[in-house]
Amino acid sequence: MQVRDDVILGLDIGVGSLGWALLEEDLQTGEQRLLQRQAPQGETSYALGVRLFNVPENAKTKELLNVKRRTARMQRRTTARRAQRMRRVRALLDSLGVPGVRDADAFHLGKGRGAQCDPWQLRREGLERRLEAREWAVVLLHIAKHRGFRSNSKTDRSGSDKEMGQVLQAVSNLQQEVEASGLTVGALLASRERRRNRADHTGAPRYDLCMLRSLQEDEVDILFTRQRELGNPLAGEDIRCRYAELAFAQRPLAPVSHMVGPCAFLEGERRAPRFAPTAELFRYVQALCTMRLRQETGEETPLSEEQRQAACAVFGSVQSVTYKKLRQVLRLPAGCRFSGLSYGVTAKGSVQDPEKADVVMRTGKCCQGTACLRGILGDAYDALHEQRLDEADAARLAATDALSAPAAALLARGMAGLRLTDALVRIVSELNDLGQIRAILALLPLPAPRIAALSQAAGEGKLGFCQGTARLSLRAMEAILPHMLACGEYAAACELAGFDPRAAQKTDVTDIRNPVVLRVFREVRRQFSAICREFGFLPGRVHVELLREVGKSGEERNRISRGLERRTKEKEAARKAVAQLLGKSPETVSAGEVQRYELWRQQDGKCAYYMLWRHAGGERAYGNAMPQGSISPAWLADGVNAVQVDHILPRSRTFDNSFHNLCLCCHAANQAKGGRTPWEWLGAAQPQAWHDFEQWVQSLPLKGLKKRNYLLRDLNAEVQGRFHARNLTDSSYVARLTLRWLEEEYARHDVPMQDAEGRTRRRFFARPGQVTDFLRRHWGVQALKKIDGQRSGDRHHALDALLVAACSEGMLQRMVRAFQREENGPERLHIPCPWQDFSATVGRALGSVFVSRVERGRTKGPLHEGDPARHTRGTATRRGDAARAVRAQGRGQADGGRPGQDQGRRPLPGRGGGPAPLAGCGQAGGRAAPLGTWRHHPACAHLRRGVQQRRGAATGLGAGSGQQRRHGAHGHLHP
Repeated sequence: MQVRDDVILGLDIGVGSLGWALLEEDLQTGEQRLLQRQAPQGETSYALGVRLFNVPENAKTKELLNVKRRTARMQRRTTARRAQRMRRVRALLDSLGVPGVRDADAFHLGKGRGAQCDPWQLRREGLERRLEAREWAVVLLHIAKHRGFRSNSKTDRSGSDKEMGQVLQAVSNLQQEVEASGLTVGALLASRERRRNRADHTGAPRYDLCMLRSLQEDEVDILFTRQRELGNPLAGEDIRCRYAELAFAQRPLAPVSHMVGPCAFLEGERRAPRFAPTAELFRYVQALCTMRLRQETGEETPLSEEQRQAACAVFGSVQSVTYKKLRQVLRLPAGCRFSGLSYGVTAKGSVQDPEKADVVMRTGKCCQGTACLRGILGDAYDALHEQRLDEADAARLAATDALSAPAAALLARGMAGLRLTDALVRIVSELNDLGQIRAILALLPLPAPRIAALSQAAGEGKLGFCQGTARLSLRAMEAILPHMLACGEYAAACELAGFDPRAAQKTDVTDIRNPVVLRVFREVRRQFSAICREFGFLPGRVHVELLREVGKSGEERNRISRGLERRTKEKEAARKAVAQLLGKSPETVSAGEVQRYELWRQQDGKCAYYMLWRHAGGERAYGNAMPQGSISPAWLADGVNAVQVDHILPRSRTFDNSFHNLCLCCHAANQAKGGRTPWEWLGAAQPQAWHDFEQWVQSLPLKGLKKRNYLLRDLNAEVQGRFHARNLTDSSYVARLTLRWLEEEYARHDVPMQDAEGRTRRRFFARPGQVTDFLRRHWGVQALKKIDGQRSGDRHHALDALLVAACSEGMLQRMVRAFQREENGPERLHIPCPWQDFSATVGRALGSVFVSRVERGRTKGPLHEGDPARHTRGTATRRGDAARAVRAQGRGQADGGRPGQDQGRRPLPGRGGGPAPLAGCGQAGGRAAPLGTWRHHPACAHLRRGVQQRRGAATGLGAGSGQQRRHGAHGHLHP
């Protein structure tokens, strides 16, 4: 397939939506225009559309649908295993001659027709008298059914599960009661009125009657012994052994060795356990290599090799290495600070100490695994860390009978040559069952006391945190570590070790575990292929924008939604405050006035640069109108140019248009500062002025990032590059995944990645949403996205995709020049639109957008009742064509109308505006009506046309004339 270098494809990817647009760009002038095609009938079609699809999650709670299915599956499995266990126990009792024991109703533990006795009372009486055969069977069946709790997972006692902690506390309390009473657990509970866990009056679950399985096993031993003494022929020792094996046996938890992915560098090597000492040291050294120290002079310097070596000396002695600890080890002067930390006061006014944070982990401890092993192994840790496993040790692990043969072979693969401490963590990380962990630990070349200490620690849950893997293998990390300590750069260290650092950044589709991400990614691939088939070429460049919620868990997305709601309330409160200050109604307050008010309030009502500029003669510029740099509330109104909103770090150099990079200052100070940072402007030349300015900033309750922007002294090429990478490139997981697939797809078509001069040509870009949001507002098309403050249907995804496509490298350069003109002179910001009459053309194009939806194969429910779009399952037709047609029409898959309309939803039979309910379409006996009752009805002509469609519109092309159009199997345009 040919490639058109002058065409740009923009993709706006969201959770459940995909907007796309194609732009043509003149390679000489950079002028852009929306790609159009002329149909044979003379109609013009625009190359943009929207695709909607369902994601496997609950729309309200964001809970994955497979969670509910998994829970139900686990319950069914538990029920089935219990039924199987009871059948086997009944078969044992039947073989011993107990009459009628196979009749489940006759032995329903005191609730059936044949057994009128209480099993709890029988368990107590079994200690005093000989039980009859049926009574003895009731006791054994009751214990087998309620056999108690046995913890065989390494995570149960780790404290990570609150409910499990409540269960463990309850069983511990009951065990203490049993030991204090001297009775069996059955005899103790027989004297109580409540013997089962029921929810309390508030509906909260109770666990106070949860019992350990060991208590039940002890009671069985006592009952069998006592019944033998009383002459019960069914209480022999061989019977007890057979019964105990059937009633109390438990399957071991499955290992996760098969889920460990391959190393990004070494073929055949598996990824390192996340908490292995070598892996933790590797992450720690990486953090040291990227760490920068801000000297008193303002210069930022990396750690020297000696400092990195000294910092590594403290690694592993404690679970967390903080910046404060690192300061002590490196003996840094008081004026030296760690770059990137927020010093000063919090938003609540309290003094914060950012150096209490861990140097590696935002949440967690960087040396947790190393420190835990050191605490368990004691003085022997250092010697065991230097010891390595040999081939004989690996062969012993592979031959163990504690695991299945494939699981044992997989666990032992790659063990030879590993440090003993790393091997310990790998075993604990890949095995979940405590019994298996203890059995495998016994095979390692360790002294018996150390094995006992490790087994005890695993049983107490101290090693329950050992889960997860890194991207590289342990051998790759050991090869890179010495070079990284010496040169201080990860990429250079990888090259010195013989690895390609870019290989670790590649994302494999097989790594996807999130069902939502997998669904989104599959739909992106499907739609990209459909677009290329429809137009017959591959676009020369692809620009991708992802909604920030994509790839995040349901909990994270709910937290983002709550944050947006909280921010909306804050803005509404600010709007009312501005209205009160300016004496106007809240409805007339503009967004600019709200922004200026929030900045004014954060800055304590003063010009942001007053403390800095007054030392350089700026006091005269403030005059009597701004005593001590104070800003009058009246100046917050629109049209008052006495104060302006300025970018602390020039937008032309950072592309940072976030609220954290904005401040409110007087007009004269803003013009004097120009396109420089505060430090470049006056900080370097006026040390006292900078000191006063820094003290004032530290006293403000601002967030850390904004404070850093104020006080950043050196906006060199490296720092500026980091800002560009963050503000112009989306580096999220799903974005990398999408770009990786595009690279592979273009390589499959032999698309050249170099220009005529041999230079590398970038074809794929991931843009963050803030860039396109700025362009949408600046070019005046924001109104096309919302009507009366509400989203206009689903067509706004096509608008976002068009803006993403327009955000080319040439457009970014024009934006930089416009920012520079604004910063260095009185000229107002103006970024030319991609083409003339841009807003009108986009409006017409959006009016013709076809919103296509993924169709499901089956429906459920009567055709005449309600909206067929709501039906999800059933048997309307044999092949499901009618179901797809009904949903296609019912969901409004049509062209025409403005973006705020309901996108072509036509009334269905029996609903407002349509014909009367069809004869024969009613529900008979709860089954769907036959297809023939509506297929030939004259009122359903549009449904008959829909039936002729094949599955789902793939691209969603629109017609500029607004006439309705239909799509075939591959998204081809039909008249």
